[in-house]
Amino acid sequence: MKLRTWIGISLLALVIASRMDWAAEQDAAPSFLEKWQANGLLVRQTFDGTKNELNPARVGYLQPSYLVDFGIKLADWQPMSANAKHSLVLSPILEWHRLNVPKKVNTLSAKVGLEYAYGNLQLYDDHGNPVSSPGGGTAKWGPLVALKAGLKRDEVTNDNGGEVFLNLTMVGNKPGWPNAMNRDRKGHQAFLWSPSVGYEAYDGATVLDPDEVKNVDESLARARIYFVGYPWNGSGEQRTEFSIEYTHRWEGGGDDIIGSCHFLTVQVTRFVDSGKKMGVGLGYDHGRDPNLQFLPVDRISVDARIRLGG
Repeated sequence: MKLRTWIGISLLALVIASRMDWAAEQDAAPSFLEKWQANGLLVRQTFDGTKNELNPARVGYLQPSYLVDFGIKLADWQPMSANAKHSLVLSPILEWHRLNVPKKVNTLSAKVGLEYAYGNLQLYDDHGNPVSSPGGGTAKWGPLVALKAGLKRDEVTNDNGGEVFLNLTMVGNKPGWPNAMNRDRKGHQAFLWSPSVGYEAYDGATVLDPDEVKNVDESLARARIYFVGYPWNGSGEQRTEFSIEYTHRWEGGGDDIIGSCHFLTVQVTRFVDSGKKMGVGLGYDHGRDPNLQFLPVDRISVDARIRLGG
């Protein structure tokens, strides 16, 4: 399908979504779902220890192409919740990624996630001035370390493999600093940016390059920059969300199959409810997608987007 057709359909979908008045406006949810969300239920595109976890899950179809990027973090256990300087969160994670063009990919994974943060951070107002609050910290920034480890199954090749992801980023509350939410003069969310470095290890993996290579053991060093902004939101509800993410990986050991590679993803999402649970999105991906066995992709997609949890 030609690019202009993709763009036309996408813009039409976004216009329709912006005018829809769904029952979701009432933010009603079954009681069991509310309980799960209160205990840490999240639905996102993926959980890889980076700001990519902010992106909503997506399910897209436009004949003959379809894709699914769906991740669920079930609950959080915080054994150090009473400690002001240390934060530790443990979570079970399930993911499903599927694609039929240019190759069929269907992977399921189960992981255990661990996130550790250090620092009793100083609070700032929207202009970057320190704010005094009861129990408020004094540290200007702190490290956030995320470790995800688990098993991955390729339903197409009937193979099982292991995955480990280690990620490091810095967290600050001052406007302009990494992972700090920046606001405009009216106090509405404006943008957030996040740099990070990480390490990935794959055991017994299948790599599509574009030929299929099985039983690959490889480790990769990774650097990533992520940006999310909220344009066209005059009401201040942040229903329109724009994100861009660039990741570069370098071969660090094991089989020299994947080597040096990059992945760029750009997304625009228009949420139809004030709680930002459901939306319509337009996405562009280019490079080797690690969620699809490092298959080289260059695609535009129109998706239904789902985001649950905080």
